[in-house]
Amino acid sequence: MQKKNKKLWIISLSFCSIAFGVYLILYALSDNIVFFYTPSEIDKIDTTKEVRIGGFVSMGAAVYSKDEVKFVITDKLVNITVQYKGVLPALFRENQGVVVRGFLDKNTMTFEAKELLIKHDEKYKPPK
Repeated sequence: MQKKNKKLWIISLSFCSIAFGVYLILYALSDNIVFFYTPSEIDKIDTTKEVRIGGFVSMGAAVYSKDEVKFVITDKLVNITVQYKGVLPALFRENQGVVVRGFLDKNTMTFEAKELLIKHDEKYKPPK
């Protein structure tokens, strides 16, 4: 009986040690893990905090002006209008995956973007 008790303690202690190690790793990385909301999750967004929203740029919805671009991102269920001031990334185009960082204005339902992150596949080739 003592042999079974000893094995049980060793297995339990090993499991607890591994679980604690995983917890420490995840806690250390918590500031570096990046998540984004989809347009369907708009009701969960806190308007006082800077957040990321990800989706696809809708076809025919981008409006370019001198120093600003307005476009619509979608997850095929809900659309959100995004306003961005700055230089567009070279890979920005319609029907392309994009993650935008900024603040949501719930009054006008527009997203004021500070940064655009363009998603591409593993076959990336820079424009010529």
